[in-house]
Amino acid sequence: MIYISKTNRFIYKSILVVFIFFQASYLFLVKAPKVVDSGNLYSASDTLSNSRLSYYGKVNGVHTAGATSVAIKTSRSSYLPPDINTNHLFPLDDLSLGPNGYCDTSGTTNCQVSTIQDTSNLTLVKGLRVGVSDDDPIYATQSAVHSLAFTTQTSVVDGNVRVYIPAGGSSSGTSQDGAPDGGDNSGFDLNGLTTVDSHSLCPTGGGVSWTSVTPTITAYQLVGSTYYHQFDCAYTGTLSTTALTMTIGDTTGKMVNPAPKVTASYTHAQGTADSYNVRILLQDGSTNTIDDVIVTVSPIEAVLVSATVNPSLTLVIAGQNSGTICNQTLDVTGSTAYSIPFGDVTQTDTFLDAAQKITVSTNATSGYYLKVAEDDEMSADLNGDGTPETTLADTIGDDGDCTHTVIDDWDDTSTNGFGYSIENINADSVPFEYSTTSDGCAGGTYCAKNFACVDYLNPSNPTACATDDSSAQTIASSSTVASSEQIYVCYRLNVSAIQEAGYYQTRVYYTAYGTF
Repeated sequence: MIYISKTNRFIYKSILVVFIFFQASYLFLVKAPKVVDSGNLYSASDTLSNSRLSYYGKVNGVHTAGATSVAIKTSRSSYLPPDINTNHLFPLDDLSLGPNGYCDTSGTTNCQVSTIQDTSNLTLVKGLRVGVSDDDPIYATQSAVHSLAFTTQTSVVDGNVRVYIPAGGSSSGTSQDGAPDGGDNSGFDLNGLTTVDSHSLCPTGGGVSWTSVTPTITAYQLVGSTYYHQFDCAYTGTLSTTALTMTIGDTTGKMVNPAPKVTASYTHAQGTADSYNVRILLQDGSTNTIDDVIVTVSPIEAVLVSATVNPSLTLVIAGQNSGTICNQTLDVTGSTAYSIPFGDVTQTDTFLDAAQKITVSTNATSGYYLKVAEDDEMSADLNGDGTPETTLADTIGDDGDCTHTVIDDWDDTSTNGFGYSIENINADSVPFEYSTTSDGCAGGTYCAKNFACVDYLNPSNPTACATDDSSAQTIASSSTVASSEQIYVCYRLNVSAIQEAGYYQTRVYYTAYGTF
C-alpha cells in the first residue's frame, strides 16, 4: 500500500486533467473536418453593356387588330405591373404586346413606339397584327452583356470559378423566357440561354487549363433565400494570384435586364437605380469556397434627350465679276445677286459671258432640288406701251437641237441667242456641265441649254412663253442633307447684227425645294 499525501494527490489530479485536455485537442484537430478559410477576391466588378431597366406595363382595355394607339394601366394590383406610366418608354423602342401583339403580318417583328402621347398613352409605328386584351403585358426588353473582372488572392488546385446572378420570375420557366422580370420577382432573365451557352466565355490564362471554353449554366438556383442563375467555369492546374475576366452574353445572345423592383418594403423610384448583388466565388475541387466577393450592378432608366431641329433651306445667289468660269473669261464685271447687266452690246456675232455662284444648304433628310426658269425670252418694249414688240430668242445651239430639256454644243459665233451652262463646284448632282461631251454636246467645248419659260410667273405679259416650254428644269440636286453645295450658272449672249435696237430683258427665277 502506497500512501499519497493530500498535496501529491492534488498534483496528480492536475497532471491528469492537463493530459486529458491535450489528448482531446489532438483528436479534434486530427480527426475533425478541415475548416476552409474564405478570403476575398478583389478588384472585382460586373460591367453591363446596357444599364437601362427593361419596361413592363399592362394594357388598359381591349385593343383590336390594326390599333395604333395603346393605353396602359396607371395603377398596380399587388406588385404588378412595375411600370404604371410611359415615362420609361421612348420613341422607336421595340414593344411586345400580349401573347400575339406583333405589328407585322408574319408575326415575327415586335411593335415599335412612334410617339408618347402622354403618361398613359402611346402610338405605334404600325397597327397591331392581332388584338390585345385588358391587362395583357407590354414589354420593352433591355439586354446586356455582363463583363466580369476580378483578381484571386489564393492558389487553388483544380478548382472552379462560380458566378451567381440574381434570377427574376416566379418559377424556373418565367426566369428564362426572354420577358423582363419585375415587381416582387425582379431579376435578370436568362433569355433562353442553353445549359452550355456559346454566347458566354470562361476566363482564359492564369496558368491553368480551363476545361470548357463556355460556362456550364444552371438556371434558377435557390441559394440561401435568393434565386440565382449559376455559371461555372472549371479548370485544372494551380491557379495562382491573377487577374481574370469572364463574359456572360454577346451581341447575339444576352440576359434581359430587370424591370423595376416593387416589393412590400420597396417601391422603385424613377431616376433611382435598383441594386442587385452578383456573387463571384473561387472554389476548390470539392466546391468549398476559397475566395469570394459580392459586387453590385444598378440598372436605371435611360435619359431621353430630345430637341426639335426646325427644317431649314437656304438659297444664296452671288454675282461673279472676274476670272474664268465655265472655261470662259468673264465679260460682265458688274453682275450682282439680282442682275446680269450685259450692258450696251457693241459687238455682234460675239459671245458675251457672265456668271453667278449659287449656294444651297438644307437639313432635309432627302435633300433638295434647285430649279430654274425664265418668264419670257429676252424681249424689248419698243413703243414704251408696256407691251414687248420683239424678242431676242433663246439659242438653238450649233446643231439646232438646243431646248430647255436638250443640251447642245454652242461654239459657233454665228449661232445667236441667249442660253446658259453650268460648272459644278461641289453639288451632289447636276444634269450637265459646260464640259459635257455626250449626247448633243459630243465634240463641242461649251455645252448649253435654254431656260425653260414658266408663263404663270408673269401672266400679264401677252407674249410670255411663246415657245410653250413651261417646266422649270433641275440644275442641281442632292439626295441627302446638304451643306453649302455650290454651282456656277454661266450666262451666254450672242447678238445678231440684224437684231432690232432696244432694251431687252427677262427675269430668271431660281427655286429650291427641300425634300423633308
